[in-house]
Amino acid sequence: MNDKTQPSFYKNVYFLLRGSVLFQIITIVSLALITRIYEPEVIGKYAVFFSITTIFGTIGTGRLELALMIPKTNIESNNIFLTGKRLSLYISTVIMLIVLLNMQFNVLESLNSKVYLLFPIATFFLSNTLLQAQKLNRSNKFKEVGIGKFLFGLTIAFIQLFFSYFYATETTLVLGFLIGLLVLMLYYKYHIVLDNNLTHKKFLITLRQNKLFPLINNLGSFFNLLANQGPIILVELFFGATLTAYLSVVQKSLNAPSSLLSRAFSDVFFKKVTDKKTTQSELKRFVKLNLKYFLLLSVLAFIVIFFFGEEVYTLVFGIKFIESSKIARIMISFFLMRFIVTGLNSIIIARKWLKLDLTFNILLFLSQITPIIIGFYFNLEFYSIITLMTIFGALSYLYLGFLVYLGINKKQES
Repeated sequence: MNDKTQPSFYKNVYFLLRGSVLFQIITIVSLALITRIYEPEVIGKYAVFFSITTIFGTIGTGRLELALMIPKTNIESNNIFLTGKRLSLYISTVIMLIVLLNMQFNVLESLNSKVYLLFPIATFFLSNTLLQAQKLNRSNKFKEVGIGKFLFGLTIAFIQLFFSYFYATETTLVLGFLIGLLVLMLYYKYHIVLDNNLTHKKFLITLRQNKLFPLINNLGSFFNLLANQGPIILVELFFGATLTAYLSVVQKSLNAPSSLLSRAFSDVFFKKVTDKKTTQSELKRFVKLNLKYFLLLSVLAFIVIFFFGEEVYTLVFGIKFIESSKIARIMISFFLMRFIVTGLNSIIIARKWLKLDLTFNILLFLSQITPIIIGFYFNLEFYSIITLMTIFGALSYLYLGFLVYLGINKKQES
């Protein structure tokens, strides 16, 4: 990356990171208050809703938002954007039909049946915001993406905290999340200009031209989402909502800050990797430089959580969530491994190594889900299950790191 483009790169990362950091500050502060207002069981139920929405909302686009950066013309990019929107509407409609047909089966522990009706709406909103954010990234509107994240977090926090004094249930938490998504979607829509419409014929053509994303990358994303959000759902099913709340707090306090930072970096990095002007030697130098910063942040985070985690979690989230500190102390190495590698793994998508990416996501899925199922049936201690998830998860990310290494050092497809 030459001297002229590198400052621009860091400026774009800064814009994304600024919004992400503000969003995360709001999230952590509001979570610290929420854990004192809402009961752990209520937080656990909301975590299940959030996890299910995240899974279907992310795959609802067919992962076509990843294809938005690749086309050379804006017309082609717009077609992909509109195809993703239409696909998300179809998938949300199918989810609504499934919800209406199966509302009588309350599979998840005492989750308010009316909340089920909000799943397809939240799915549609989330899918659209993912497409919109990547569309703005393509247009170099990184500042607007960052501001959108800030407004998203602020809206959620206000509704969840203000209305908790009247109705401190999972419904209030869910509505806060849903309205936050709506505000984010409308804000992004205001900053997006499209010049072309999409006919049904063009929809089918665009979908066929980018079929690897919904067929292979979307499948990989599904396994990745199950690996990240599936434990919340399974823990609720097998161990109850209270333990789910403890695990959810760990995810929000450890995974969310690191993932937002790596995502802000990855979004801009992906654009640079797909830029034909970026040479392989420039890419190598850039990666080495930024790995140093990632490693430094990781060491500092490990020291704080491993040695002072109990004090930090008790101070921030209250004595009721001291169990979260025990989980965090075990899982910190896994989250930091994820933080380091995922900031760079967009190069795998840029190289179109979708089958290798799918292999990793299947391994990650097995590393997180298998210990919970085996632990439940063999009556293992919950913290032993967490330890197994950490070990196998870290090994999975070592494999992903190897793929990133290949992507940086090889021009041709693997």
